[in-house]
Amino acid sequence: MPWNEADRAKYDVIRARYSSDMSEAEFALIAPLLPPPKRRGRKPTSSQAILNALFYMIRCGCPWRYLPKDFPPFTTVQNRFYAWRDSGLWTQIVAVLVMDAREAQGRQATPTAVVVDSQSVKTTEAGGPRGFDAGKKVKGRKRHLAVDTLGLPIECQITVASTQDRDALAPLLKAGGSLVYSTCSLEPEENEEVVRQFLRAHSDFRLTKTETTLPWRDGFDGAFAACLHRPVAVE
Repeated sequence: MPWNEADRAKYDVIRARYSSDMSEAEFALIAPLLPPPKRRGRKPTSSQAILNALFYMIRCGCPWRYLPKDFPPFTTVQNRFYAWRDSGLWTQIVAVLVMDAREAQGRQATPTAVVVDSQSVKTTEAGGPRGFDAGKKVKGRKRHLAVDTLGLPIECQITVASTQDRDALAPLLKAGGSLVYSTCSLEPEENEEVVRQFLRAHSDFRLTKTETTLPWRDGFDGAFAACLHRPVAVE
């Protein structure tokens, strides 16, 4: 496929700096959401330079102190990152970008269904909360990610590795919504027993339907699914 002018502009940026750097068009999408610079004090560091440093770290996985010297000082990048995190700015940026992307695909801005999965990762002995994922045999923390049907991120939670998806993200489900728990298993301790434990821990949910597929009956792998509904509270 021949290059167009948009491709040339994008790769001109990559050749000039790092491939993780934002283009001017990309930065323009989120610039209106960034806090304005302070009027007093020394000249503030460019927000785009801060973002480029953060994207470099994400791409390379390097520690703060290993940022190349052509980025702003790592302390400046670190402080700005924490300030934006604590203010909820990152969540706001992701929400706006997801809504824009969905509308560009002809979808409603907010999804009506999400898919949840997780990954358990080992942690160091440095401290912080940890748990043991008995299924994956991993001691550490777990990343729970909810995405829409386009694969766009909707919510992310970090918990100890022993926490299940259904427990980490259930509190985020609005009243009137439903949660579907499914497995590729026919073992009762992974299916019906899990549902019973969930209902004991979340008394505001109701089991509305279960479905089990059997290989010898349905012609494909066995599976289990349960629909758990959170009814609207009646005052």
